[in-house]
Amino acid sequence: MPKKVTYVLNNHQIIINMEQPVVYREYGDKDGELVVYFYSAPGAMEECVVFDRYAKDHNLHIVCFDRFALDSSLSREDYFHHLATQIDKMAGGKQVAIVGFSIGTYIALEVAALLKEQVRQIYLVSSVAPLYSGDFLDHMAGGLVFKLAMRKPSIFSLLTQFQSMIARLAPSMLVNMLFATAAGKDKELIQQSDFKKHIIGVLKQCFKYRAKGYIRDITYYVKWREQKEYNTSIQLWHGTEDNWSPPAMADSLANTITSNVSAENMKELSHYSCLDEAAPKICTQLSKG
Repeated sequence: MPKKVTYVLNNHQIIINMEQPVVYREYGDKDGELVVYFYSAPGAMEECVVFDRYAKDHNLHIVCFDRFALDSSLSREDYFHHLATQIDKMAGGKQVAIVGFSIGTYIALEVAALLKEQVRQIYLVSSVAPLYSGDFLDHMAGGLVFKLAMRKPSIFSLLTQFQSMIARLAPSMLVNMLFATAAGKDKELIQQSDFKKHIIGVLKQCFKYRAKGYIRDITYYVKWREQKEYNTSIQLWHGTEDNWSPPAMADSLANTITSNVSAENMKELSHYSCLDEAAPKICTQLSKG
């Protein structure tokens, strides 16, 4: 029989199969202050490497969970509680900071709402917003993906299978497809060999090995309706030229969150270029407490 253990967080009980532990990557200083990073969809743990050297400079311990690898049979509620429970265990009663990127900002907010006052700060980069809260889909480079996930999930699944095949056979082609509509400084970023190699690795990891987790996150995101309360301040970092998560999304999110929200508008930056330039600034702010 598989070894299982029961955890309770905020009166919610979840039974975890210990033979399938949550895998995570660590960046920065392992003895530093704990920060949890939630990658995008598509995304992978390797996405967090952009923070590594800045986290080392500022004594921050950044952890990124391989959430796409979590058991696909987990319910929506258990999925978010599982992530929150792992953070709670790792933090050992201390407060943590949370950083989310793109679709990962949605996951970050769901988990932060469960951890409550244990979260001392939330940073959301290139954030998304609930799709019902604005007219976004026709202005998003990936709008078709979300339309399919909402209205024709079986076709969305087939599209993901096709992307998985491309990730196996011609990953550079997949990158070119996804960045065909790149805007702002993302157009410059994708021409850099180091970044292109990095993003190829991220997309291969996502679509080749973690497609079910990717589908789950997108499916949950398009059904995001409930607004929660947060016990800490939230800072948004958003590129003014972002066409993956249009700036209107950050504006909408700021207007719907009841917590203390501030925003940093990153001039001429788009999606990944915003993450690239926000990373050192976020680490500096985190080091100042």
